[in-house]
Amino acid sequence: MLRDSPGLKGWLRVNIFGYPCESVLRYAAEGELKDIMQVRGFLEDRADILQMMRASDCLLLFWGREDFSKLAVAGKTYDYLRVGRPILALTHEGGVKELVEGAGAGWAVAPQDKEGIKQALRMAIEGQRTNEVPRPPRPEFVAQFRWECLTETLAGVLQGAVDNAR
Repeated sequence: MLRDSPGLKGWLRVNIFGYPCESVLRYAAEGELKDIMQVRGFLEDRADILQMMRASDCLLLFWGREDFSKLAVAGKTYDYLRVGRPILALTHEGGVKELVEGAGAGWAVAPQDKEGIKQALRMAIEGQRTNEVPRPPRPEFVAQFRWECLTETLAGVLQGAVDNAR
């Protein structure tokens, strides 16, 4: 995408937090993406993490292993939804895709779909240029994942188990 539109370097920054794999570290240090990628390391303070998310124009979620995509949801998906920034999820069929699309929170694109990823990035960039955040999350959908709602649901399940054990 940057080869086709070199001017995008002025609009695109990828900040990676946590512990990326070796190939990501290589791209950030020496690949064609080194001018736009920065590895920032692990953040321990939840307030810092949420501040970073809120300051982002778009949140990138890598959930590309097909077996994981079908069986599990990355915990940060819920944080991303609550923060309310657009999400670009690189994932397969499964929970993450269903959540992102169900909330209208962004785009879920298969990791190998280069054209789909380019299209989603173009839409995210255009949304920032025009001050229109693309596909904002549906608050009523996202509300069900608030901590107090999840805690209440868990408490109900546990109470049901105790009641049935008697």
